[in-house]
Amino acid sequence: MPESYDTFGELIGEIYAKISLSVGDDTNDQDIQNKLSIIKHRRATVITSTIADERGEELTYNNIPVTDFVDKGSIANVIGHLRFKTQLPDYALEFLNTAIILMADHGPAVSGATNTIITARAGKDVVDSVAA
Repeated sequence: MPESYDTFGELIGEIYAKISLSVGDDTNDQDIQNKLSIIKHRRATVITSTIADERGEELTYNNIPVTDFVDKGSIANVIGHLRFKTQLPDYALEFLNTAIILMADHGPAVSGATNTIITARAGKDVVDSVAA
């Protein structure tokens, strides 16, 4: 266990080096499985997911490497692939990002303010927005 979040990356690097899961020309799936068997607490999968796949070198969501999602920096893009199994159009991504930001700013307990803001952004007048 790391002593703090600051040392978490270093600890992962040490463990990675210890089991030496380096990618080389002679590395194949059987070599990786043999090296992973060194880790005693790792169990075989009992849940089958149609979205996430952690069998390769990198975790994938909907057959897209997780680093692609990190590079784009959009939680809405992740939601689109995890929930709907597709790339959402830009307007849907913008809407989801806005809704997530509103929830983060106002919290889910302030549903009146959130509903008012979402309704107003949808183009409704003040009375409809406050009624929402």
